[in-house]
Amino acid sequence: MPKSFEAWMRQTIAKYQKVLLLDRFIITIKHVPDLDAASMECEFRYPYLDVTIRYSDKAIKRWKNKEDITNQVIHELWHIVTDPFYAKAVSRHVGKSDLEEEREHLVDTLTSITIKSLTHPVT
Repeated sequence: MPKSFEAWMRQTIAKYQKVLLLDRFIITIKHVPDLDAASMECEFRYPYLDVTIRYSDKAIKRWKNKEDITNQVIHELWHIVTDPFYAKAVSRHVGKSDLEEEREHLVDTLTSITIKSLTHPVT
């Protein structure tokens, strides 16, 4: 697990964490050499505010080959935004009002992200 890859991951996460309004979350990264069919995945523990983004040797190889894998990191960060809604949606004991509340929270978060990105573009 190259230190330069982890440094790049931390820098990329920090940059987009602010854009996606995820500052309240503690995001860690973990090397899992052989993830099933993925080069990255998000381990979200709803309702807690700690998240682990796991990455595989496949991600390191793609990065070493100069592939732009920033979109994969952003994809995993979006899971942090959407997974509370998902957790409620698949719950056995969730009511319509709970689901509607999470839906509105998700849409409000996306609205805030859009407004922030328009007024303060990522640099």
